[in-house]
Amino acid sequence: MDRTKLLTCAEMNCMSFVKNLALSGATREQLGRGKVLSNFWSQISRNALDLAVLDWCHAFGQQKDALHWKNVFPDDEEAFRESMLTWMKVSLDEFKKFREQMKIYRDKDLAHLELRNISMIPSMNKAIHSMAFYYHQIQYAKRKLEMHCRDQTLYEWFDSAYAGFDRDAELAFGATATPRGPDIPKRRQHCTGPRTDESPATADLTPPVAW
Repeated sequence: MDRTKLLTCAEMNCMSFVKNLALSGATREQLGRGKVLSNFWSQISRNALDLAVLDWCHAFGQQKDALHWKNVFPDDEEAFRESMLTWMKVSLDEFKKFREQMKIYRDKDLAHLELRNISMIPSMNKAIHSMAFYYHQIQYAKRKLEMHCRDQTLYEWFDSAYAGFDRDAELAFGATATPRGPDIPKRRQHCTGPRTDESPATADLTPPVAW
């Protein structure tokens, strides 16, 4: 695949990830006596989360995927990995464990249905931070090729998507008389990420706060 097209497709996958994650959070409903009050909202939120997991796995799941980070950045594998782990403030073993959790959920609950006693939905904390770093690398690579770049960080795109879904959901929840669930955190001031015009070597890789 042409390098410019590959970067564009990888960027689109990042945008799909934050939109699905934002939609999942904005459509959470309040639980009633241990069960959901409306299967409609529960299904929307869960489906959006599942799509976000699939988007993440395109970037970090299996290397045979065209959008896997090792295929998008084949010449900078070690630098990418070390910078991402520093940014996320996790060890390689911790990231591998999380990656395995995401792959198991995708393989056994999304791509294939395997009857299990417990289906564990992975926490998306590490997912958003790793994808934000991946997105930053994409923007930096596009800038070097003199392609059009987005100035916003992935966190800022998430905030924008969430704000839009939040407005729509407020009206929709009211129309269906369904109590909304606990809100997910809005923008964290200390979780903005490196600017998209900064290289990995010069970017402020301040460890992110908990999602």
